[in-house]
Amino acid sequence: MDRTVIDTHPKICFVMAGINDLFNNIAPDVIYQNQIQIINNLIKGGIKPVILLTLYTHNNLSLAQKIDYINNRIISYCEKEDIDVINLNPLLASEQSLKAEYTTDGTHLTDAAYLIWSKELVRYLAIKGIK
Repeated sequence: MDRTVIDTHPKICFVMAGINDLFNNIAPDVIYQNQIQIINNLIKGGIKPVILLTLYTHNNLSLAQKIDYINNRIISYCEKEDIDVINLNPLLASEQSLKAEYTTDGTHLTDAAYLIWSKELVRYLAIKGIK
């Protein structure tokens, strides 16, 4: 992260993490701590972190419960630290499941999903006055 992000000195960095770790059976508490470390490294580097909550997968309730656990902890942390959070799940998922039309394989997103995602990022940047 130092060479690819910190050393390039962006104003902000959008961070989404967790799903690959969950697939690799890393404990949700470890994933949460790793995300906090990423956030703190960005802040130390003078970069504003913006957290994108972990997306649900399609039809995997047990994974959705872990995602909710991580996301809720991240939301609480970010509220205390005044860090912006973007939750794409209400736009791309229903009932803790990524909508079928937004995934190619249950996890990876379709072009339509990326269009929604990009519109949310553009909206966020406009609200913050970042070009």
